Amino acid sequence: MAVPTKGVGGAPRDGEGNGTAYAATSLERALSILESFTEDRPALTLSQVVGATGLNKTTAFRLLTVLTRRGFVSRRPGSGEYMAGIRALALAGAFRARSVLLDAARPVLAAIRDRLNETVILSVRHGNHRIDVEYCRCAHALQAVVTLGVAKPLYVGAGGRALMTTLSPAELESYFAEVPLRPLSPTTLATRREVEEALAVIRRDGIAESLGEANTGLAGFAIPLACPPGEPAAALVASIPLQRQTPALRQDVIAAFREGAEAIRLRLA
Repeated sequence: MAVPTKGVGGAPRDGEGNGTAYAATSLERALSILESFTEDRPALTLSQVVGATGLNKTTAFRLLTVLTRRGFVSRRPGSGEYMAGIRALALAGAFRARSVLLDAARPVLAAIRDRLNETVILSVRHGNHRIDVEYCRCAHALQAVVTLGVAKPLYVGAGGRALMTTLSPAELESYFAEVPLRPLSPTTLATRREVEEALAVIRRDGIAESLGEANTGLAGFAIPLACPPGEPAAALVASIPLQRQTPALRQDVIAAFREGAEAIRLRLA
């Protein structure tokens, strides 16, 4: 995206003076506001939106006003808080309704959940991030919290690294050039060498594993899926509390994931 320069009086303009770059920048800022709303943060004040996006208060308020008028954001009466609006829900519904991948994965997620009594997640790669798009919740009181739609770093944990194995060598090189690797816990793989060694093991064994990399109380498992053209790279993921993690459960998860990945492949064929 072109970066707008300053015109007379500080007004942004692009190289041709037609405002295209400025319009694109405004769009990105509005999208950053929408991305700040999550299941964990469903309602935000203006100050919280400013903190989450880095926008100045005037710009954030102006964009929130436009998004509210168009139905992508709503304002909670009497509180001053903003929430995602019904139009945002409609977009999410449109994705979920048209996804062949989701249609193929849903019964498999449920079958694996019933077999293991553990929460099973479908994650996809979006750019340099992993995003959870569907899950089936287990019956245990103690379980991982799954928040759909939130971007997570690819290099952290089994789910992200399973998706990294779908990157071409050139894409992988670009990823390491663009993304700073920082530890989120004492066990996070946060050097290029560590991540590349883990990717080699996933390619060899077909299964990704992690231990407490984003959350110190969870063990992670994932398997990349074979997806048709037009669908994002995807993986089956499980995050299991360490209190329940045993060698026998590990073997059950690996077997269930391998069978599940094959079942999804056949449903997509």
